[in-house]
Amino acid sequence: GQKLQFRITRFEENGRSVNVVLSRRALLEEAAQALAEELRKKLAPGVVARGRVTALKDYAAFIDLGGIEGMLHVSELSFQRARLPKDVLSVGQELEVAILKIEPSQDPKRPERISLSLKSLEKDPWSDIETQFPVGTRFPATVLRTEAFGAIVELVPGIEGLVHISELGGGKRLRHAKEAVQPGEKIEVVIQQIDRDKRRLSLGMASPT
Repeated sequence: GQKLQFRITRFEENGRSVNVVLSRRALLEEAAQALAEELRKKLAPGVVARGRVTALKDYAAFIDLGGIEGMLHVSELSFQRARLPKDVLSVGQELEVAILKIEPSQDPKRPERISLSLKSLEKDPWSDIETQFPVGTRFPATVLRTEAFGAIVELVPGIEGLVHISELGGGKRLRHAKEAVQPGEKIEVVIQQIDRDKRRLSLGMASPT
């Protein structure tokens, strides 16, 4: 009993019989195209738009902005170290994203490539790094990974630093940081040097209290 609008795509008369082929999809596609054209006029770098997650890949999430699809690269998910989009988002989820850039595309079905960002809507944890972590103060940290030159540790999400291998041995010469610490281990460090431009923290091991 539902009433809908259709477009006649074929009409055939054969004597007393009439064959009529209808399409609703044609009308829906035209309506979607009209909405997309209106949306295109509003989109520009810096604009915040609402969208819905349509697909998740290892390198990006794809977001429907209302008839136009944009790509949210894994590097634009957060200031934290890159994770897989599936660890952060889910298909069907609605969210707000910022438009980073719009570039022309060779694909006639998608005349533009739209790059999106979640990270730009967050506060940059490095913006007040000197206030959060003054040089000379002690902080708890978690070891993320070990290298031959030292241990990469996380103080808070988005803030990582290096404890050089020379700081790890307690006076003993080490060949690899894994001889002193392991990923996931909780340690206490001292802020030695801050390079905000390069987003680098130089850390030392805190002496036992």
